[in-house]
Amino acid sequence: MELIGASRFDLEAPDWPCDEVTNFMTRETPFRWRDSAKWDSVLQNMMGVLQNYLQTGQHADLLKSKSGVGIGFVDGDIEILFHQ
Repeated sequence: MELIGASRFDLEAPDWPCDEVTNFMTRETPFRWRDSAKWDSVLQNMMGVLQNYLQTGQHADLLKSKSGVGIGFVDGDIEILFHQ
């Protein structure tokens, strides 16, 4: 899994993640885990984890101070978990 920061967030323009300004070194060293589930199950699981973090996580306020938080696959749709 890679984590990126983008220079803009726009609910009307689904290509906003292409304006990447940082990948926090996760492209070179991605987060990894083992799971034999299908891609859609993994996505749903990660959405649940991130939604929970946005509610109770140590740095949730920092994430929610940004324009938006989304999750998805490269070249796929982004599911918006939070936006201002």
